[in-house]
Amino acid sequence: MLISHSRSRFIPFILIVVTILAGCSRLTLSQQEAENSTKDQTGNANLQISVVNQSKYAPIGKNNFFVAEIEKRFHMKWDYMSIPVTSGMDKFNVMFASGQIPDMVLTMNNFSAVKNWAEAGYLLQIGDYIDRLPNYRKLFNEEEWKDIQDYATINGKLYMLPSKIDVRDPMAWIYRRDAFERAGIAEFPKTTDAFYEDLKKLKAANPSFDGIGVRGGPNTTGIKSLLAGFQHIFRLPPDFGGVDGWLGFWNDPDAQNRVVYAPATPKHRDMLIYLAKLYREGLIEKEFATISEEQWADKRKKGKDLIDFQWVSQVADLQKDTVNHPGIVWDYSRYHPQAYEKPGLEFRPVSVSLYGPLLSSKLLQDEAKRNRILSYIDWAASDEGRLFHMMGMENVTYQHDGESVRYTAGNDRKRVASEYGFDWFLSKSPIALSSDEPSKKANEAWQVYQKLPYVEPRSTPFTDQDWETLSIYMGTVQDVVYRFATKSVMGLEDASKDSVWQDYLNQLNKAGLQDMLNIFQKYWK
Repeated sequence: MLISHSRSRFIPFILIVVTILAGCSRLTLSQQEAENSTKDQTGNANLQISVVNQSKYAPIGKNNFFVAEIEKRFHMKWDYMSIPVTSGMDKFNVMFASGQIPDMVLTMNNFSAVKNWAEAGYLLQIGDYIDRLPNYRKLFNEEEWKDIQDYATINGKLYMLPSKIDVRDPMAWIYRRDAFERAGIAEFPKTTDAFYEDLKKLKAANPSFDGIGVRGGPNTTGIKSLLAGFQHIFRLPPDFGGVDGWLGFWNDPDAQNRVVYAPATPKHRDMLIYLAKLYREGLIEKEFATISEEQWADKRKKGKDLIDFQWVSQVADLQKDTVNHPGIVWDYSRYHPQAYEKPGLEFRPVSVSLYGPLLSSKLLQDEAKRNRILSYIDWAASDEGRLFHMMGMENVTYQHDGESVRYTAGNDRKRVASEYGFDWFLSKSPIALSSDEPSKKANEAWQVYQKLPYVEPRSTPFTDQDWETLSIYMGTVQDVVYRFATKSVMGLEDASKDSVWQDYLNQLNKAGLQDMLNIFQKYWK
């Protein structure tokens, strides 16, 4: 069995989601609305709403059709700011710390931040208004709604609206099958020994190959991305910071189901020693710790990245980009290679994604704004709203031929998002998904990966005192883990030496690991 987090306390999972919109064109205006608004050309009151969006893609176009259309539909005037995910959390942290809290954060993909802001009193308990969001509630069946209660609540309250996972998109080894075949590799390697030998063959046949690609980014993104695929191989839960519900503590099936902290186990040590060997021989991206996402994507285009561990849906887009290079074939592995006698493990996430909107607690005293925003959000969860957010405007960004919906010539998700402002919100449009190649590829892979050996997260109702203890130590413990992992892979620390490994364990205990482990052992004996 594996761990996850609690109905009241946990560090959650981060998954990618979709968009939707809710539309009500005629609204009854209260006296408060009229006093706090301007008038549009039709005489309707335009409420002034401050909105910040954690965008997947940085805006590059001047015409934000998305904002303009929402303002028109809902008689709002948005003071709108887009902060790309790649910018990290600094701007958000400064905003909240200075008291400049927006009325709505359209999408937020950092549940740890949500928890901190909620406990500081900055956020509206949006769960109190679910009866005002019938379209949103209908997105989830009872099992999925229970997952929301178990994984998305903070102190028993809901402060954000999780998104519906409409497409199960497993992570796998994505690779250039044509390059593997030219190097004499007939099938994707099934063991770590074969993986090592095949990487050497790939390097010999392709001198420009820079080693296993790493999707980098701010802070510890690089080392986390590198470890992701190998954690499955070495039967370790992914992302020890809590992505997808895994926090590093779990009932290890290879240790008689004892409660352990994965980064302090021999399997983690084995993984670091193996990675150090690959790095030493130039089989891993040399700048994995500092490379940016843009640099990683560019290396893919130039044939310097022939294999990395990513969402399977990317295969469809990668193959589409090679239309002028018919010899290039991207594919994905149908299994995790194994380091031991037992096969690699799949770690299933829960059924919803902690990615969605937040509302300011100031709205508790502003019924007019609160009602207008809730109307918008619920329309976003309707069929019309979901199509609008995901695809944009008909005959502008997409075309609908009666049976399928497709982007207009020259458009794709990235361009429509960056130039016009449209992107997923709350849930994807069913009609758009039916003709979306990345979604088809993801669902195909899900049928394969759900049959692999797997474990699932656990929900744990921590007490306030226990969660406070975990919160105090977790950041420091994670810093020790990722700092040591980075140095070990780069050869600056030698994890194979007992003295070095013991010093690392001592650092973890000094950072508070044992106190954290005691808490998990208490719940999971």
